[in-house]
Amino acid sequence: MTQKQMQREENFRRLQAVSATAKKLKDAMCNNAATDAEIVALESRPLNWFILKLYRKENPEATDFRTFMEWKASGYSVKKGMKGFPVWSTPKRSETKITRERQDGTTEEETVYGHENFHMAYLFSDMQVEETKQKN
Repeated sequence: MTQKQMQREENFRRLQAVSATAKKLKDAMCNNAATDAEIVALESRPLNWFILKLYRKENPEATDFRTFMEWKASGYSVKKGMKGFPVWSTPKRSETKITRERQDGTTEEETVYGHENFHMAYLFSDMQVEETKQKN
């Protein structure tokens, strides 16, 4: 296993562990909610929202988390050597292209969609970026 694969595997285990803790946090917050509306609001939050609450607790100076591309679009670059915080990506549906033969002998290509999977994505905090220097 390469160093990069080992790092990815470590990040995946970290994300699984923080996800379990985030689920417990969500349950505790729902149990302590004062109103039904508050419970509904908490239940509608994605797991990543709770994961980010945990990351903010570990890193209180970090207030804004964004993807690499979101920071870049805002005129910032991630500082060299910074490691992202693993979160779950938006679900991705698998696709397979198959070719079917019709009764008349012609063929048609069809896309078969599988189930959705969540992959690992990375966010960077405002403490890990710097404003991009503009070239004159």
